Order: sequence, then C-alpha cells, then structure tokens
Amino acid sequence: MALATALATLDPHAAPEALTSSRAPYLIGVRHHSAALAAVMPSLLDAFAPTRVLIELPADLGPWLRWLGAPDLRAPVALSAASGDGVVFVPFADFSPELVAIRWAHARGVPVEAIDRPVGARELDDADGLRSGSLIARLRRGEAHGSDDLWDALIESRAPASPESLRRAALAFGWLLRADVLHGGGISREDSAREGYMRACVRRALTAPGARVCAIVGAFHANALVEAPVLEDAPTADVPLIELATRATTSDDASDANDVTDTRPPIGALVPYDFELFDARSGYPAGILDPALAQHAVERFSVGEGLDAVLPTLLVEIARVLRERGHVASLADVREASRLAVDLAALRGLQAPGSKRSPRRWRRASTTDAVVSSRARSRTCSSVIDVVRCRGGRRGRGSRSRRRRSCASSACRARRRREGRTSRSIRDGPRSIGGV
Repeated sequence: MALATALATLDPHAAPEALTSSRAPYLIGVRHHSAALAAVMPSLLDAFAPTRVLIELPADLGPWLRWLGAPDLRAPVALSAASGDGVVFVPFADFSPELVAIRWAHARGVPVEAIDRPVGARELDDADGLRSGSLIARLRRGEAHGSDDLWDALIESRAPASPESLRRAALAFGWLLRADVLHGGGISREDSAREGYMRACVRRALTAPGARVCAIVGAFHANALVEAPVLEDAPTADVPLIELATRATTSDDASDANDVTDTRPPIGALVPYDFELFDARSGYPAGILDPALAQHAVERFSVGEGLDAVLPTLLVEIARVLRERGHVASLADVREASRLAVDLAALRGLQAPGSKRSPRRWRRASTTDAVVSSRARSRTCSSVIDVVRCRGGRRGRGSRSRRRRSCASSACRARRRREGRTSRSIRDGPRSIGGV
C-alpha cells in the first residue's frame, strides 16, 4: 500500500529525469532488438566517450565479446552455452543495439564487459515470473501485441530522430513498465538477482580512476543501476563477481591492438543464426516480427531515412520470389502494389505503409493487402511476403580466425573419438550445436 501511494504521488518526470541525467553510469536502455536504437548507438557513444562499456550479457560469456566485435563477423549470430535447465542462446543481429555497441568499442579499443548474472548461476525457482499491474494486463487482454506495440509507438516510430531523444524515450518506457510491475507486486526474484549482479559490476567499473562508464541494459532494468534507485532499495549480488583477466597490449603488437576485453577461456560457442529463428513466431521469447524488415529499417535509419523508404525494396524482393516460384510478377505489378499500399496506409491513418504509429496488424496489413489485391493470389502472396519479411535470405558467419580455431577443435575431437577418449566439455572451447 505504501508503494502504491508513493507511485501515485511521484512526480511523473522524476524517475525518467533521474535515469537520463545519470552519468555514473551513463545509461542506455534498450530493447534487445531495436532498429531505432541500433542506428543511433554509435552517435550516443561518441557523444559520451566512455572509457568502459558494460553490456547486459551473462558474465561467463564475456570472453566471446572480442569475437563478436571482429570486423569480419557477419550477423546474425548467437552465443550458446549450457545452463542448469538446458542450452541458452543469445542471438545478435545488425539491429541489436548491444552488438552495435560491441563493434563500436572494439573499433576504438574501449574495454567491454559482460555484466549480467552468469549462465551457470541461473537456477532460481521463479515460478511467479514477471508480475504486472493494470497496464501490461490491459495490453495483453487487448488487441495490442503485449508491450511491443507500445514500444513501437514510443520509440521505433520516432526514427530517424535525434539520438538523445530516442535514449530518453527508451528510458522513460522502461520506467513505465517497471512502475507497473512495482504496482503489481514487485520485481521477480530472478530479475532482482540479475540486477544485483549488474549493479555490483557497475560499481566495480566505477572505481577505476577517471572512469566514464556506459551501461547498455534492457530499459526495464535501468532504475536498478543508478546510484539511488527511485522508490526501490538497491539490489545486491547473491553470487561472487567473476574476476576479469585482461591482457596488456603494446603499441608494437598490432594483432592485439583491440584485445582489451576479458580473455578468460571461453565457454559455449559462437554459432551462425538466421532471421527465421529471430522471428517471434519461431518461439524465441525476445523475438520480433519480420526481422528481415528490421534489417532494412536499421540500414535506412542509419543514413537518416524513414521506414517508408523500405517499401520499394520490399516489393521488388516479393516480386523476385514470386517469379522464382513460377508466377507472373511484372514492374507494373510492383508499381500498382506500391500505389495501393500508400492509399491503404492513408485510409488507416498511417504516415506511410511502413509507419509504426498503429497497431502491428495494420502495419503488416497495408503492404500485405496491397500485394494480394494487385496479384489476386491471396495464399501464394501471403506465404511469399512472410518468407521475404522473416527470412530475408540472410545467415550469419563467424570471424575467420574463430572459424579456423573451430576447425582445429573439430579435428581434435575427431581424433579423440578415434582414440576412444571422451570429448572435451563445453567449458573447454567452442562447440557447434546441432541444427543451428
């Protein structure tokens, strides 16, 4: 009751202002796959110029950060590791803000640290899960796709926009969801344990002389990392922090010029991924709809163009796949579909066919209905559109040096099997996962 009263009387600007004004650490709240924030991440980091970047990633996967930042790595890729309840996958794409930050730091020689609770420590019985108040409950009962539509309306729809305005909007969104969860019963045990570990890592990083620390975490968790959390007690770590082991570099060792991150022996594996697995319909909990469209979006946002510029590329790709399947799809069909999509978007009150200022079903329907109407083949066109939006013909590829080591490891394992010896455990190095 006291917390509910405090929330009701709290100045609505107080919490967002506390989050956005924090400089120890400087907070960038993200959704783990957001084209809008991925596009502005380099500008935000350039403006703050951090001496250390902290990423919401299990701390025992930290040694893989330098491989994620390799210039020849092609996303999408995923980190995999064994946990107490199975195998954990952490996917990254070009529209993942964390991957953009890792690449930025690697290119500039800025240390990067994984600060989330280790995979091996995630064994809490958290049957109650995420509690929610009236806001999230109403979103789930309504036609909106949970809180995703709200994120789209408040953040994604602003792109392209000034980097600082997007950062502020994302942190405000995170506080909105957090306040709703606090009102609904409080932070779950698992989230509290994770936030305690992240906070301890942040405090450790801030002890370095002249430290300028940037923490890039899910917007929901940002309040737990400020010096004095709003309306909450500061969480504490329930497991010891993993000690970092960094390799000193010398100016005459060009190969190690960017090797400034954790160099402990890696666990798990870095594996190729694809957009079909990124799609929310694949069962990935943090997935998004139409990942191939998100890839187009981040490329457009990065050069200052809006999502409406994606429409011609999308329609041409749909026509190409239709022709590959033996259907007629001419330039005239593409032009007619484009005209219909624009008209339908106007009738539905959208700024453009790709605009995100609307329920998700309308954004998708503007293009889908236009293509189906212009071709008069509902089932065929709908399946092709889903293929183009979801798969996009893109599959990730690891760093060349990492692949060479993986090949050597595979040969070593084959030799061990021939000699009747058991293979190494997952903690001894990279290991591919079947079916990925």
